[in-house]
Amino acid sequence: MTDRRTAPPGAGRALLAEAERRIAASGRPLCRLDCLTSNTRLRRYYEEAGYVVVGEQAGKNGDGGRTYGVTLLEKRVGAG
Repeated sequence: MTDRRTAPPGAGRALLAEAERRIAASGRPLCRLDCLTSNTRLRRYYEEAGYVVVGEQAGKNGDGGRTYGVTLLEKRVGAG
């Protein structure tokens, strides 16, 4: 996660690319992540970075007993 007020432009994508590189180097074919279903801006960000929605997890329990939905995404980063 980056703070857009202090991070240089492209910092989030650079961090995401580095994570993908490390995952691929470890021999794993997929990079998986999730975000709140209600966070359409973040979901669009991930989709623009090449991630595909592979599912939804509704009713996940959070702090204070609140429940929330999670969108599951993945991107192929290596052979396999």
